[in-house]
Amino acid sequence: MNIWKYAFFTLVIVLIGGAGAAYYAITASGERAPVAVAKPMDGFDVTLATSNEELEQVASYFITKALDGNDMPFSVEVDELLHLTTAIPTFFGETDVTMSFAPTVNPAGQIVLEQKAFKAGRLAVSPSIAMGLVERVLTLPDWLAMYPRDEQIIIDLEKAPLENNLHARAKSIELKDGAVHFDVTIPKGE
Repeated sequence: MNIWKYAFFTLVIVLIGGAGAAYYAITASGERAPVAVAKPMDGFDVTLATSNEELEQVASYFITKALDGNDMPFSVEVDELLHLTTAIPTFFGETDVTMSFAPTVNPAGQIVLEQKAFKAGRLAVSPSIAMGLVERVLTLPDWLAMYPRDEQIIIDLEKAPLENNLHARAKSIELKDGAVHFDVTIPKGE
């Protein structure tokens, strides 16, 4: 065999190995989503019911608070899924990014967002790859945890910045019916 054939096959193997290593580095997050257990809270419990439109407003409020002064444009839409749309700067100008999630509630009252789709412009990207990149680039607040291997984001409302020392848990989320329920605990006076 000619030396150029060896060089060509060696180059092909190196490129395939490099692509595999890059894929593994992006998608291999060591953490898995933990199994959460509800903690009892002392105080007066109130159940709040909201609509999909009110959920959009609440989500926008917490995203704005999490961005902490960064002027990043975004919008939240709720239909059968929760859609978060933003624009990110790229070499070619601004690219629209849309993430779609199916929200559920775990036994601890945390909101679990299972990523269903991720689109950057016209390009559909694997949710686990997209979440792995986002996890490495963004600094997330302590009440929001991202698990790329499980394609999940967990929102711990007990750690979320609520005023007046209130504590909240999600009770149920039914986006098709437009019914979202939260349990809010008002602490007893000392």
